[in-house]
Amino acid sequence: MRIPSLAPLYDPQWQENGNLYRQLSHLESFAKKVGLKGCTITALKDKNRSPFLIVNVEPTDPKNENCVLLYGHMDKQPFGDGWETDPCDPVIKDGKLWGRGSSDDGYAFFSALLAIHACQANDKSHPRCVITIEGSEEGEM
Repeated sequence: MRIPSLAPLYDPQWQENGNLYRQLSHLESFAKKVGLKGCTITALKDKNRSPFLIVNVEPTDPKNENCVLLYGHMDKQPFGDGWETDPCDPVIKDGKLWGRGSSDDGYAFFSALLAIHACQANDKSHPRCVITIEGSEEGEM
């Protein structure tokens, strides 16, 4: 939430501002810190295209041919009016987390990695998991 990674549609200078690249770096770093077994991380940064991150985790059992694909995006919509606090400074108020992007699908990335980590830490099986998160749900920019 602290990185104001607006969608390129709302940030025409997104490449110069670098917020989507900062977000990519943050997500990539988190994925590495989780330390999943059988994990490969691929960050794609092509000119004039928003960044893309792919995390591939091999199945616990090599005979398991199932695959789960999880998709998200790391960009945010404009902040809009009505915020009582800075939308990039997350706060907990009345038991709820407030901050721009706090309930968006891009942040399911963290939950997905931690769920796989929980399986591995507890010797539970899981299928191949491919987690993709793109810089903008708008696609090519």
